[in-house]
Amino acid sequence: MTSRTWQHRFLNAFVVYFLIGPVMGVAWNCIWTLLSEEIIYPENKEISVWISFAIGYTGSLLAAHFQDNIYQFATRHGFPFFFVVSRLYSYAMFFVSGNAWRAIWEGLDFYTGVSERNALVTSLAAYAALLILRSSRQVVFAPCVLSMDFPLDDYFKATSYFGVKKKTGFAHIGDTLFSVFFVGTLGYVVWRGFWQYMDVIIFPDDGTASGICSLVISYGINLLLTVLEPPMVWLSRKLYKSHYLLGLMFEDVIIFFTIISCINFWRGYGLLYFIFIPGGALRFWLGHYLCCLILFFSMAFNSVIARGCAFEGLETDGQGVVGGIEYLGNFTQMWKSKPDSLKRGTCANIFSTCSQAWQIDRERGDPISHTALQVHDKITSDNPTSPQDADAFTLILSEEKAEKNSILHNNKPNNVISRNGVDYVVS
Repeated sequence: MTSRTWQHRFLNAFVVYFLIGPVMGVAWNCIWTLLSEEIIYPENKEISVWISFAIGYTGSLLAAHFQDNIYQFATRHGFPFFFVVSRLYSYAMFFVSGNAWRAIWEGLDFYTGVSERNALVTSLAAYAALLILRSSRQVVFAPCVLSMDFPLDDYFKATSYFGVKKKTGFAHIGDTLFSVFFVGTLGYVVWRGFWQYMDVIIFPDDGTASGICSLVISYGINLLLTVLEPPMVWLSRKLYKSHYLLGLMFEDVIIFFTIISCINFWRGYGLLYFIFIPGGALRFWLGHYLCCLILFFSMAFNSVIARGCAFEGLETDGQGVVGGIEYLGNFTQMWKSKPDSLKRGTCANIFSTCSQAWQIDRERGDPISHTALQVHDKITSDNPTSPQDADAFTLILSEEKAEKNSILHNNKPNNVISRNGVDYVVS
């Protein structure tokens, strides 16, 4: 990251902060307004908040728990099928995330009121809890960090706080519940409190001046962080080598300013869109769908979805203070590696189908038979694989702890035959 030229850093920052970022900010403010005033029972605020809570948190839990199942389904029929499923998933999760945020934000407004003291106390308490959990990075969202729509393997990924694997059963469920209900909610509370405090201190009686001032604050911080990126990386690395806590504290300071920048960015564009774009509810419907289409085809729609946990203190080489807004380089890399990305879906399809056939053989007590090979040959005749796919397929099976009659690479017994660069044990 730090080896990038200053021209690349500034060009990338320009694209993210002046093109992609504003679209995200408008998309979020439009969906929020529509949920509050048009879609979710606007006649009764209390009922509306609880409906949003049910939609937001139920959807978030299901997406986190079944992320592997969703990935296997989406990659079953190649890239066109994946593209359609992933776009539908992104839009659904956008709706789910908007409801979760709105439920906590407007729920606190309804039950505790809106005041300067309320905003400060709730936000600082939640922020302190995130610092203790080493998860203040949880509060940083687009455009200060981007989650691109690739690589495909990570598209549906929602990290949990403890990283418990799904096969552990109740431990995984508990980890998911803690991540969604506690860690995720703390992030919503921080945003609400900081946002409302800025409503009080930044030209509270002049929406236009307040919005412009928020954008000036955001762009000023972003410009400063972009210019100071190389020395910040150097200092962070030195501090981590000196003492881990020093490096962590410095990283937390940078993250704090990033949070302020991010909240002001969304607040500024939200206020100005509301003031200068006429048309009543229609402006929010048009803004919502237009922004979603732009994000769909710019491969950045994943950035508007709030899911998973993020941590600081993991990158002691200084990269923890680098803004995760690499768009141009990632986009170029995606197009260069597009054929390999398409093959990963085929590889997952092969693995899923063959594993089912092999499970049938195991239940019968047979070694891997020609049944599995026939299934493999049928799939590869429709979707030819490359040696790279074969290696990936082999790696998946080895991670599943395949037994002696699974794929073997280095030592081929007499009952091993090859198909498209992959070795199989046959009966």
